[in-house]
Amino acid sequence: MSEDVPFFCPHCGSAIHATDEFCPSCGAGISAVDAPVAQPQHLYAPQKHSTALLIVVILSAAWAAIALWQGVSIALSDFNEMRDVITKALTDSGDVVDLELVDIIVEYTRIVGYAMIVSGILTIPVVVLSLLRKHHKFAVLLCVCASIFGLIAIIGVAGFIVAYLIQKHKHEFFS
Repeated sequence: MSEDVPFFCPHCGSAIHATDEFCPSCGAGISAVDAPVAQPQHLYAPQKHSTALLIVVILSAAWAAIALWQGVSIALSDFNEMRDVITKALTDSGDVVDLELVDIIVEYTRIVGYAMIVSGILTIPVVVLSLLRKHHKFAVLLCVCASIFGLIAIIGVAGFIVAYLIQKHKHEFFS
């Protein structure tokens, strides 16, 4: 075997010399049966993209696009007009308008817009890292953070519905 050609341990895939009797990395004995191989074993060779990874990329890209689009749309809204529309809708329904509640809803809507933008921005590197198949722990961390910001929006919508229903049925409360 030539010394110029790199060889790899058949047990762990680490680079070794053709004359090594033991792998300097894993300590495994290199026998005639386990002769060093000229290329790393299949465990260490680049793998093809799996279908699951392709689905991750597609879902992440879709989430980033939708979150950014919704977030920017909300952030660019005319919040004074929104306040007027909510006040008019509550007045038309015959409810007594609580302007403080209206202000809370409008401010929370602004926060939801910004949370969606952050969620979309955090998801973009998830797409890139998944395509490159690198730094999976960082990609998972980013995905979790993006999901938390996305949950603010989803839970916020449910909160608006509950707040509206409580306001509408306040006469059923004892105090």
